[in-house]
Amino acid sequence: MPACDTNGNQPYYGTYKGVTYNGNVLRKNLDPASQPPFTCVRDYSENTSTKDNNYGRAGYTVPGGISAAQIIANEAIAYNINPKVLLVLIQKESSLLTDDWPWAWQYRSATGYGCPDTAACSSTYYGFYNQVHNAARQFRLYANNPLAYNYVIGANNIKYHPDPSSCGTQRVTIVNSATAGLYNYTPYVPNQAALNNLYGLGDGCSAYGNRNFWRLFNDWFGPTLVPTYDTTISSVSVNADLSNLVAGSTATITYRLTNTGTATWTKGGNNPVKLGTFNPTDRQSPFCTTGWMGCNRAALLEEDSVAPGEIGTFQVTIKAPRQPGEYREFYRPLAEGLAWFPTFNNNMYIRVVPAVYSYKVAGQATYTDSSKQLRSIRLY
Repeated sequence: MPACDTNGNQPYYGTYKGVTYNGNVLRKNLDPASQPPFTCVRDYSENTSTKDNNYGRAGYTVPGGISAAQIIANEAIAYNINPKVLLVLIQKESSLLTDDWPWAWQYRSATGYGCPDTAACSSTYYGFYNQVHNAARQFRLYANNPLAYNYVIGANNIKYHPDPSSCGTQRVTIVNSATAGLYNYTPYVPNQAALNNLYGLGDGCSAYGNRNFWRLFNDWFGPTLVPTYDTTISSVSVNADLSNLVAGSTATITYRLTNTGTATWTKGGNNPVKLGTFNPTDRQSPFCTTGWMGCNRAALLEEDSVAPGEIGTFQVTIKAPRQPGEYREFYRPLAEGLAWFPTFNNNMYIRVVPAVYSYKVAGQATYTDSSKQLRSIRLY
C-alpha cells in the first residue's frame, strides 16, 4: 500500500459527482463532508466490543483495540472463511485496501453488508468490525444452508442488472457452494460488455460486483480455476430385486464410475470424493442406514485415489423403510467441501413391499400377516 495521504494534501485527478478534476484541487478540498485527517486501513484499529476506533484521530490509541488485519483474521477463523475472500470482498466493495486517503463511509460500509441496491445502507451494520463480522457470518450461512437462498448448485437464471425488465437474465450453472455464496451476496452476473472491458465500464446493463471479485482475486492470488470433477457410469450392480424390496431389508448398490474430469479423486485429504443425496441436494434419504456418513452421504470412494480415465467404486448399502410404496433415489458424486460433479445422472427406482410375518397357533394352521400385527384369530 502506498504512503497514506493523511492530510489530503495531494492533488486530485479523476471525476467526482460528475465533475472531472486534473489536479486543480487538493484531496482535502474535494468534499466538505469528508475532511482530513484520513486513516488508512493499515493504521486502523477498533475495539470490537465498544466499537471505539481511531478513524480521523491521528495518534489516538484505542483502549482494547485491534488492527483491521486482526479483525479480518479473527472473523475468517471464527466462520471458517478463506481470509482471501474477505480481503477481496472489502476491496471490491469499498477499495479500502489500496486507498491512501479513505473516507469514513468506506469503513462504515466496508463489505457492503446491509447495503441493498434499491435503498440506503442500514445503519444497524455500520462500522468496520460489524461489516467484516456480518459478511463472514453470512458466507458461512450460505455454505451451511445451501437450499435456503436464491441461488443454488445447478442451473440458475441470474439477472445482469437490478432492472431485469430491460436487461434480462443469463442461465448460469453453479458447480459449488462458494460460487453460490458469491451470487447470493451480489446477485448479478456480468454481461459481455462488462467482460470485454475488465478494468473499466461496460454499458447500461452492466453490473460489476462479481466481475470485480473474480478479477481482484485472480490479480492478487492467482487463477481461481481448479481441476474439474466429472464422471460417467461404467456399471451399476445390485444384489437384490429393487422392484420388490421387502420393508426393513437391506440391499447393496455398487457404482463403478469413470473419472472423466481433470482432477484426481481421493478417498482422504481435504476433499474426499463421496456419493451424496441429490434432487434435492443434501436431502435426508429414507434409505439411510448404518455405514452411511450421514443421511445425505451414502458412500465414500473405495480406492485411495482414482486418476482421470480410471474407474472408482462406491458401494451404497440401503435399508428399506417400513412404509411400503414406490421411491426414487438420486445419488451424485461430490468432492466434499469443494464441488458437486456437474453432469452425472442417476435415477434409482425402488419399490418397497410389505414384510410378511408368520404366527403359529397351537394345534392349528400357521397364520401370515404383512402388518406385523396379530389380528383376532378364533381359537375354538
